[in-house]
Amino acid sequence: MNSCKRITNKGLEHLGKYIQRFNSLQSFTLNLRKCTQVKDQDLSDLAEGLSRLTSLKSLSLILWSCYQITDRSLRNLAQCIQRFDSLQSFDLDLTFCKELTDDGLKCLGEGLQTLTSLKSLNLNFFFWSNSNITDKGLEYLGQSLQRINTLQSINLNFAESKTITDESLNHITKGLQALSNLQSISLDFTFCCHVTDKGLSYISENLKTLNSLQSINLNFRQCKNITDEGLSNIRECLQKLTSLQAIKLNFWICDKITDIGLKNLSQGIKALSSLRYILLDFKYCPSITNEGFKHLGESLQSLSSFKGIRRDYVNSIHETLTKIYYIEGIIVYSSI
Repeated sequence: MNSCKRITNKGLEHLGKYIQRFNSLQSFTLNLRKCTQVKDQDLSDLAEGLSRLTSLKSLSLILWSCYQITDRSLRNLAQCIQRFDSLQSFDLDLTFCKELTDDGLKCLGEGLQTLTSLKSLNLNFFFWSNSNITDKGLEYLGQSLQRINTLQSINLNFAESKTITDESLNHITKGLQALSNLQSISLDFTFCCHVTDKGLSYISENLKTLNSLQSINLNFRQCKNITDEGLSNIRECLQKLTSLQAIKLNFWICDKITDIGLKNLSQGIKALSSLRYILLDFKYCPSITNEGFKHLGESLQSLSSFKGIRRDYVNSIHETLTKIYYIEGIIVYSSI
């Protein structure tokens, strides 16, 4: 129902009543992207129907640009999912839902922490600058996450928030710290202008004990307060996470990063003997030169998990501006 702007309370009320008859349903996906007439009462009717589907193992709700919904919707949804003892995967997209506040995140967290079978969680709070959610909201969420000890994969997107700071990174990663079964983490803080090196130090300190972690994806695109010190913090984290098989790091337009930062990062990568895939994005970081990428290339060449890496890699990496290089699963973006 993507972009069906005429969907209102009657439509979702009927849908809520209709789905109740499928009480053995195990998977449910509803895409209400750009359904801008959807309001709290509509989602309340839907949640009432969903709450009867107690056999659900997978639930995906896309509420992208349903900008009239408020904390009331998250409260109703939280009460709904508390009945899903078998739910293993939950995907909730609240992009551009700008009326949500910290209280809404608190309600959502209270619902999430009751999901005793949950293995995969995907929450999208892409804010587009206008947000009433602050560090306090992420503190609530972090406190709830630490109780979901079955969680194996988590994807959180807080891109373009102008209200959250380094403390949010601390709250979230401190919550993840307690999840000993976690294998995959993806955190997106794109264009969160108040995130600094301190936030990356929280990530390092809180995540470095997750010995089961196999994949990490950190996006700090356009976080212009991150410097070489931030990459030094990431290095310390990587040196502890020796089971990592895949890394994605995005520092696009983090223009305070220099060759020194890349050298620090390279030292962390060198410790990852199980690494199979790496994506590093330093596009539009004008202070990074061939020297920085030389350190990176040498670290990758030292890993036995990467076979057949050409020796001319470090010499050819800057032949063309903004060129993408693919070498045995390595992808490096640069714009020098």
